[in-house]
Amino acid sequence: MLYENIALVLAYAIIGFGLKYIDEVFDKKVYSKKIALLFVIICSILIGVLCAIDKYSMAIFFAIILGVAISGKIDNIAFKIGAILALCTVFLIKYLFLQGNISYFLYFVFFILLTMCILDEELDKVGHKKDIKLFKTRPFMKLAIFLLWVAQSITFIYVLAFFAFDIAYTFAEYKPPRKLHFDTNKGKWIR
Repeated sequence: MLYENIALVLAYAIIGFGLKYIDEVFDKKVYSKKIALLFVIICSILIGVLCAIDKYSMAIFFAIILGVAISGKIDNIAFKIGAILALCTVFLIKYLFLQGNISYFLYFVFFILLTMCILDEELDKVGHKKDIKLFKTRPFMKLAIFLLWVAQSITFIYVLAFFAFDIAYTFAEYKPPRKLHFDTNKGKWIR
């Protein structure tokens, strides 16, 4: 169980980092496009596998995929291909290998997270237009994950996994290097 939990948290972190890396490449034109395309494949397959074998991950990632689609944030070819590849991976694994169905889908968890994801994405747009930092952090889905754990609708490992996703996502954001300049008044180099 310990190794599965570590793998789950690590997978969420890789997905979070990869999605932001892809976003930065296609929105800000930074980083490597080849690495971004590799992340498209890795993240899509990871999401698909997690959704196929884990009902909680299915609810979380389906909410994210549908929420960003509804909000118009699947805005480049990499994300479109990634969403299709992730969904195809889920159904291929479920039906070809596991001979299963999705009857155990967590509708309550999904609809709560979908609503919060849409709210986060729409308020993120406002946050960028009006420079409201709180909205740029997309706080509502994180809060919903935590409250779903408090309500015992999900287990604590998904709180950890989602926060690993979010921390890795934030870590991948491109921050231009600050230029050093010499301050003659202070007699030293400053940023």
